[in-house]
Amino acid sequence: SRCRNMSIQAPPRLSLSAKSLCITMSAARVLWPLVLWWTSCSAAGELGHSPEAAAWDAVLAGDDECRASPPGSPSSSPPASCALSALQMRSKLEALATAAAGGGSAASASASASASSAEATTPAPSPADTYDVIVVGGGLVGSVVAARLAEALPTRRVLLLEAGAASQKAVGGQDLPATWNTGAKRWDQWPGAEKFDGLTRYDVPGNYEVLQCWDKTCSESWGNAVAAFQCKILGGCGVMNGALMQQPNAANFADWPHGWKWDDLSRYFEAARSLFHITEDPSKDGEHYLDNAGGAALVREALAEQRYRFSSSLVARPRTFAIPDVAAKNGIRQSTTSELLPTAMARPNFELRLGCEVLKIVHRNGRASGVVYKDRDGTSQTVSVQESGLLVVSAGAWNTPRLLLASELDGKGTVGRGLSDHTLVSSVYTMSSGPHTKGDDDSFSLRPPSYAAIDQYAKQRSGPLAQYGPTLTMFLKSPSTPGAADEIDVEVWVNPISKAGEVHLSAVLMRPSCSSGDLHLNGDGTEGISGNLYAPCKQDKETLAWAFKQVDVLMASKGGVRVRTSGYNAMNHFVGSCKLGSCLALETLLLQGSSNVAVADASALPGQVWGHPALTLTAFGYKAADMLAASLK
Repeated sequence: SRCRNMSIQAPPRLSLSAKSLCITMSAARVLWPLVLWWTSCSAAGELGHSPEAAAWDAVLAGDDECRASPPGSPSSSPPASCALSALQMRSKLEALATAAAGGGSAASASASASASSAEATTPAPSPADTYDVIVVGGGLVGSVVAARLAEALPTRRVLLLEAGAASQKAVGGQDLPATWNTGAKRWDQWPGAEKFDGLTRYDVPGNYEVLQCWDKTCSESWGNAVAAFQCKILGGCGVMNGALMQQPNAANFADWPHGWKWDDLSRYFEAARSLFHITEDPSKDGEHYLDNAGGAALVREALAEQRYRFSSSLVARPRTFAIPDVAAKNGIRQSTTSELLPTAMARPNFELRLGCEVLKIVHRNGRASGVVYKDRDGTSQTVSVQESGLLVVSAGAWNTPRLLLASELDGKGTVGRGLSDHTLVSSVYTMSSGPHTKGDDDSFSLRPPSYAAIDQYAKQRSGPLAQYGPTLTMFLKSPSTPGAADEIDVEVWVNPISKAGEVHLSAVLMRPSCSSGDLHLNGDGTEGISGNLYAPCKQDKETLAWAFKQVDVLMASKGGVRVRTSGYNAMNHFVGSCKLGSCLALETLLLQGSSNVAVADASALPGQVWGHPALTLTAFGYKAADMLAASLK
C-alpha cells in the first residue's frame, strides 16, 4: 500500500526495482486469500455421498464435536481491509498485471491505485483524503445513495464509509454459508461450502429468521450501542431480512409533506421495482418450495373457504392472501448492495472503506469539515469533505441520531424525536382434528439444514434453501379504524417452521396510530429511548385483538385452537427519527441548523410504511440521490 512512497523515496538507480518489488508485494497481498481458499478447497474435495456426508449426518443427530467443525469446511479467510473492497482489489490486480507486462498507462494506473491505498490508511487528513461527498453507512438506503451519486457526479469523489464487513459475494463477502447456533453462540458451517461458488450466507435466501444471526453478541450486530437490534454489515438489514417487496397503498403518502406524495414518488417506485427481479418463486427452477410447511396448506384451504381472495399484487388489500413477493434471481438474494455497489466500485471516483465506524462529525457552526472514524484496528482516522461538498448520514433510524447527537448536531432539538416501528405478535395453534392434525405437513428443519437440502441448493440453486420465509400471508382491516376500505391494518403470515401438531402464525400491525419514542444519548455514549413503540394506545391494542379473533375463526374451521400468544415485540421496521419537514429540509434533506449535513435513510420518513418497507426505502434512496446530486451540480 506504500508503492508511491517507495518510488519517491528510492534513489534513481533503485526506482525501477522498488516499483517492481512493490507490484509483486501488492499482487501477493491480493492473491494470498485465494491461495488459502484453493488450499482449503483442494483439501476438502468433493463431498457427494462421502464419509463427510455421513459425518454431517452425525451433526444432524446432535454430535457436538462434529458440529463444532464440520468435515470438509474451508478455513476462515482474512477479513477484508478497511481501505478497499475485494472487488476493487481484484481490479487493481488486473491493472498491476498489465503494468508488469509493460503497459505504460497501466503502470500509471497502478501507481495511482497504490497511492490511493496508501493515502486511505494515513491517519492525518491529506488532500487525497478530501472528498466531494462522504456517505456514512452502506445499508439499504446508503448503498443506493452512494452508488447513484457516484454515477450522477462523475467528476466528484465519493467515499462510502461502512462500519461492518463485506456481505454478499458481489461485493467481496467471504462468510461461507452457515447456521447460527443460538445455544452455543457460534456459526455451524455447512459442509461442501466449496460447491457454493463463493456465495456467502448473505446470498442464500433460506429462512432469514433462523439462518442469520439476530443475537446482539454477533459481529454483524451493533450490540448494546443502541437499544434495539441493528445490522452492522455492508447492506445493513437489507442483506439479512426476508426481502419482502410490498408497495404501500397510495393513501399511505397522503399525509406526507409537499414533494413527497405518491405522485412525487411513483417514478422512483418504478425504478426500485426495475432494480430487482421480484418474484413469488425465488428458486432457480421456478418452483415454490415449502408450500405445506408449518401448516400453510391448511391455512390456505381455510382462507379460500372463508372467501378470502388470492392476490399477486404488490399492493396488499384487505381480505386477500398471497405468496410473498421477494427479491431474488436464480435462487440468490438481491439487495440494493448487490445490485448497485459492484458498478459503483468499478468507477474511478468511488471508494468504499469497510470496518470504519464513524465516531464524530467535525463541524463548526453546523458546517461539516469531515468525520473521525475508527478502523478495524481501533485506530482513529480522519477524512475531510470539500468546502463545497456534502456529508450524507445514512446510518439508519437508530445510528443516525446517535451519531448526530454525539457530534452535537441536534437539528434544533428535532433529532431522535418520534421513532416508530411495526408491532409484532406471534401465536401458536394446536390442531385437534381433521387431516392436518400434525400441523407440519412438510417438515423442514433449518437448525441446521439437511445435507440433501444443502447439496440441492449448492448444485442447483433450488430447493427449500432458495425459499425465504414466510411462505403465505393474509391481510386484514379492522372496521373500527379510519381510512378507506382498501387500506390494510394487519398482515398475518404462516411460519414455515413449527413443531408437529402446531401451526405458528404471526401478526404485524402495519398501520400503527400511536407508535412513538424519543431517542437520547446515555452517559456512556450508548443510545436509549423513552416512550413506547409497541401498541401503547387503546386503538392499536384493539386492532391487534380484533385481527386475532379473525384468525381464531379461520383456524377453528380446521380444528385449530390458539394455545399461546406472545407479548408485543419489535418488527425492526424503524423509521422517523429525523423526519422530513421538521428535522430535515424538504427540498435538500439538509439537517436543520446545518449547511452541508444531509440525512438519507429510514430516519427521514415522516410516517410509518403500510407494509414491509424495503421497496419504499429503495424508492426513497433513488429520490434522495437525485435531490442531493442536484444540490452539487
